[in-house]
Amino acid sequence: MLDSHRSNSLLLTDFVQIINPALNSIPYAFALLARVNEVQSAPKSAQNNTPPEELLPLWEKIVHFLENFDSRQARYIGSETLEIITVVAALARHLGQPGAAVSPIANAILRLDPGASTLTSAHLILSRLALESKEFSRAVPILERHILYIPTTDRHPKQACSLRLRAHEYLTIESGLTKKISTQDILEYFSFSGSIFIGLQQWENAAESLENVITYPVRGIAVSKIMVEAYKKWTLVRVLLTGKVPTLPPNTNSNASKAYHIIGKPYDMVASLFESGTAPRLNAEITAGTNIWSGDGNAGLMRVVLGAHQKHQIRRLSSLYETIPVSYIAQNTVSAETGASLETQGAVEALVSNMISQGELRGTLVGAQEDQPAFLRFAPTERVSDETAVERELAGAMERIETMVEDIKATDHLLTHEKEYLTWVRKQKKKQVGASYADAYGGDDLGWIVGPDDEDLMAVM
Repeated sequence: MLDSHRSNSLLLTDFVQIINPALNSIPYAFALLARVNEVQSAPKSAQNNTPPEELLPLWEKIVHFLENFDSRQARYIGSETLEIITVVAALARHLGQPGAAVSPIANAILRLDPGASTLTSAHLILSRLALESKEFSRAVPILERHILYIPTTDRHPKQACSLRLRAHEYLTIESGLTKKISTQDILEYFSFSGSIFIGLQQWENAAESLENVITYPVRGIAVSKIMVEAYKKWTLVRVLLTGKVPTLPPNTNSNASKAYHIIGKPYDMVASLFESGTAPRLNAEITAGTNIWSGDGNAGLMRVVLGAHQKHQIRRLSSLYETIPVSYIAQNTVSAETGASLETQGAVEALVSNMISQGELRGTLVGAQEDQPAFLRFAPTERVSDETAVERELAGAMERIETMVEDIKATDHLLTHEKEYLTWVRKQKKKQVGASYADAYGGDDLGWIVGPDDEDLMAVM
């Protein structure tokens, strides 16, 4: 019996070594999972004590599959493909290196959906691993893509291998390539993405991800904790971007807006002081709320806000001056980190030089000459690009527009065929008919009777 088991193990091992997953993804996946199940069902694995020498060869085969499988074949083994993605995440955690699974999973997502525009279970696994391991940059190629579709319960296409199919048409729940995506999953994904972009200090991407959370449609007065926590981070990120108190997007639910301002009042106060308060007052407010920021997991982000205050003061000077002595900057700007001016002019020059090198300030710092003090010459706020760069940017923009047009057509088609949309259209027609009768016969009583509270479509989506 033991010899037979060893023989089967060797056969499976040889099988995955011989087969090329790029050409024969289906048999490779089944053989790989059979070997995985054997390792996991071994006595040592059952005790969560699997030796690394048993896992490492298996790891290499799994990664090889995720980086090379044929995307059209994978559409027929959706459950198995998702299981392999789940296994690689579990193995990475077991080996104490969760970040090692980020790149393989990112590659798998792009193989299944080159635009990564359909939110799947793999996206959720990826974002959790990246946040857990702090391997932020490896996840960016996926997280920076715009999510346009959520997997539906539609039937899996009969001809799933068709080249004409768009990713959202075969990335369905029935295909097995993803599980059902709940509201909680959507909020968590964008919240995790926002935190990852914050870690990379990519403020625009962070603001966009967090905005997707705070503007998510809600029913009644129910606002989830994830949405409130996202608002706190979003407020600070927008402050770092603009230096001003942020205004909520117009599509924010009114009840959610009220909840944000009530629960997030300390953050609103920081934003207000950042824009119009003094550096010592901002420092005092942030210091007084240390326990709040730490409890919310925003202490590090708040330190960045403190450090950015003087930088925003310097940038504001560009709207008043073209050239300005460094001594003037030293006298008229204050560090919010200390609540006082920088001690030496050299420290101010170092700060300005760092801002220029990091792309935070457009200008030129000219050092002191024999009879001339050091000064800062502000550059135009708009970049001047050469002809080649402009052509490259235009070509990229045209490609993005063409992709966007196709996505708009697809989403319009989906929307106009949704049951909820068709119900809403019927209600609107009834209202129009009722209104026309009322106008013709001088009264509202003859109109169609429509429920007082039409269902909010956005709350359904």
